[in-house]
Amino acid sequence: MRILIFSCYFIFSIACNAQKKLTKSCDISVRVEKSDLDGCDLLLVLPDGRKLLPVNHEEMRLEDGQNVLISYIEEKDMASICMAEDAIVIVTCWQLEGRIPAKKECEDIRDPFESSWLSRIMGEIDPVIIEKYNYRDGFVYICKTSSYNYLYDCQGTLLCVYQAEEQPPCRSKTQELSDKREIWVKHR
Repeated sequence: MRILIFSCYFIFSIACNAQKKLTKSCDISVRVEKSDLDGCDLLLVLPDGRKLLPVNHEEMRLEDGQNVLISYIEEKDMASICMAEDAIVIVTCWQLEGRIPAKKECEDIRDPFESSWLSRIMGEIDPVIIEKYNYRDGFVYICKTSSYNYLYDCQGTLLCVYQAEEQPPCRSKTQELSDKREIWVKHR
């Protein structure tokens, strides 16, 4: 099993460095479909019925039946044991369809360790920086790791994930973000 995991990691690392066709707009609508087949933890079903097997699905924390907007890189040189997919992909950004921070009472977090949800998130994704933005009558939080940025509403609902070097597609939809403040920086 360790050899399989190491092999997948090695292939994934090589694939990330290869020159690929990239869709950057995070506007491809898919439905999440959980599967009991070996190697098919979840599939992303396009409107035309084609099924995508994301190699980085652990980072997304998706649930069966969700509608999600994504962008992805298709991996033509990879193989899987799933055999139910039409393509193997690396998802480069995703967001729940139709989800933006709601106008509701928010938790104003100044210290991430005093918030139960943000403290839990810090343990899960190990951010390097956490930024807080004003949004309407509340706040949104961006947890930045070395590879990905995670946008959360003020109650801890994950709104979208995008690669750190990409322009944030989900944040561009919420033009009302203002007053950026770093509330936590990891000391090395």
